[in-house]
Amino acid sequence: MVRTVTAVARNSTTLVRKALQNVLASSQLNSLLYRDKAFSPPLDVRYHFGIDIGSRVTGITLLRQTSNFNVETIHSDVVLTKNYPCIISKADAILQQLQTLKNDCPEKETCVDWNVAIEDCLLGFQSARFSTKGLVILAQLNGIVKYSCVKMFNVQPVNINPRSARSMIGLKITKGKDVKEQVTQYVRTLALHMNLDHMYSSSFGKDPTDGDRADSFIVAFNSILASRKNVLMSENIKGTVKSCCFENFRQSILDSGYNMKTILEGKQMELDSQNGKQKRYKRPSEAELTQYFDSTYDKLVQGWHKKDAKAYVVQIKSLKQAEK
Repeated sequence: MVRTVTAVARNSTTLVRKALQNVLASSQLNSLLYRDKAFSPPLDVRYHFGIDIGSRVTGITLLRQTSNFNVETIHSDVVLTKNYPCIISKADAILQQLQTLKNDCPEKETCVDWNVAIEDCLLGFQSARFSTKGLVILAQLNGIVKYSCVKMFNVQPVNINPRSARSMIGLKITKGKDVKEQVTQYVRTLALHMNLDHMYSSSFGKDPTDGDRADSFIVAFNSILASRKNVLMSENIKGTVKSCCFENFRQSILDSGYNMKTILEGKQMELDSQNGKQKRYKRPSEAELTQYFDSTYDKLVQGWHKKDAKAYVVQIKSLKQAEK
């Protein structure tokens, strides 16, 4: 019986999915996610910066994480970048604030994992709100801050799509209503669940800059979610999954008789019209098989990431409520 390309692709994906599920089930995921074996010595704390860069107002939130579900807000404020005349002075004001927060860190540098997430200015672009000149200024400011964060924290900042960031933590924007108002209300509610109401009081949302603070909180929170995903993308976990299933994954594709291009394009098996025999395909190379495994694994982790984000928000809420 000749299997279709769809069946071959589905079977290979199932092999990787089962191996990933088995590894996650046997590795005590939450412990692994926080104390990544790639770090030596083990980390005491993770800091997550969320930066919502603006040419007028820049929101900055710093979250401190000492375990998977123990998160606290260290800083939530804005830099009034509109008060500074040029790009360099605007960037300098933002970076001075970041440096001050880093210097105030009580832990030793070797025991701290710094994470920086920045809202992507282009992905959040709305033509009605920005002129071409304003967008250029914002892009320049964004680039300076990102480069400086690499030098300051020795880490590559993560670009955060504002729309997907809201969706990741369960915030659904209602059309026709003010977006900033919806964001501030949601962050205020989430803060209450997380015992962070001292940082986001009942008056939160009344100040015009509170929307920028709320956006930076969501960006910082997404940094936590991204760090969970990054552990599964590490060579440590990916290599374990690969060792469990790659041989079966490889053999399944070779036995099908398809070449890699046919599988990727999803074409059905071609038959020789004259003698009814299966058309012969070029055997996939080891490099092609490895590349296909990597892309399959990445897609599965991305799907897991979306489900994990929603589950994480629910769990952190319930744990904080139980502590009250």
